[in-house]
Amino acid sequence: MHKIKDIYKMKIIIIATLTILIIGSLFTPIITSTQNDTNTIKTNNSLNNQPEKNIKLGLYNSFNKLLTRFSILERILSLPIFNKIINSKSNNINLDNNPDSFSQDRCELCLTKEADLPNACVGDTITYTYNLTNCVGGLPLFCVSITDNKLGIIIENITLAAYETITVTKTYTVTENDLPGPIVNTATAIGYEPTCTNIEATTTATETVPLICEPCINLTKEADVDDACVGDEITYTYTVTNCGDLTLTNVNVVDNKLGSITLGDTTLDPDEITTGTKTYIVTENDLPGPIVNSATATGTPPAGYNNVFGYDSESVPLVCEPCINLTKEADVDDACVVSLFLWFVSLVLI
Repeated sequence: MHKIKDIYKMKIIIIATLTILIIGSLFTPIITSTQNDTNTIKTNNSLNNQPEKNIKLGLYNSFNKLLTRFSILERILSLPIFNKIINSKSNNINLDNNPDSFSQDRCELCLTKEADLPNACVGDTITYTYNLTNCVGGLPLFCVSITDNKLGIIIENITLAAYETITVTKTYTVTENDLPGPIVNTATAIGYEPTCTNIEATTTATETVPLICEPCINLTKEADVDDACVGDEITYTYTVTNCGDLTLTNVNVVDNKLGSITLGDTTLDPDEITTGTKTYIVTENDLPGPIVNSATATGTPPAGYNNVFGYDSESVPLVCEPCINLTKEADVDDACVVSLFLWFVSLVLI
């Protein structure tokens, strides 16, 4: 507003000065014309008897000189030096009666927003940095605020002096609701005139963070014996781990020899573990061994990702020893020699 007043003052001074010069010059030609006419009357008796024509001639000359003065004024005001002064003072100034349009042409906010991570996944914390500057206009802005469409109010009700910059940060923790990404959020900065009623300037800044997540499931299977044989009982333990970044649901294990395995939990958060067991009795159909069976674990990540699988197998050797046993027994504990002799004689006589 002060600059506009300076322009008007300058114009008034210029116009007033030139007007004074013009008015002053009007009297000079009249006097000059009268003197010339008087001299003419003195030297020419033919005009001495025509005072009315002398007056008309003087007025005519004065009028012509007045037009000449205004032409000179117009040329002076159109000189480059005056155009340069006026344009430099009135550059970017809107003289409309609308104060909003005037202020918006005068003020501007510059906002940048940056994330500290090039990419993220569920559970990661992103720190956003906001830099806001009152960058154009040379006037302060009031009730300045920054609002993020995902993080809410960043700052509010501050005053930002001309060309002043303020820097603020805010963090955000990625959740599974952000999947499959990317995280795109926009911040809006607004500044007002002193009464905080009319918006003087507004701007926005957007930041995009891709989400790179890797769902994973791991399975280990162990037998409680090193070897076995027919009739032995083997207990298998299945351990399932969520080794990825995302929650897994519908977790299950299927053994190709024992079928479905009952687990302690079917939903696993990242790094969470669940187990299950099942027994098997060795039969002769398993001979000669070893008993080799495999299991598959399956988990379902959030929408946008494919199911994940884990595999493991266990081998139990069969160590069996076939065996036969013979026993021989007599019906007496001892015998006599005489009995043997008689038996021999009887054989001879026969």
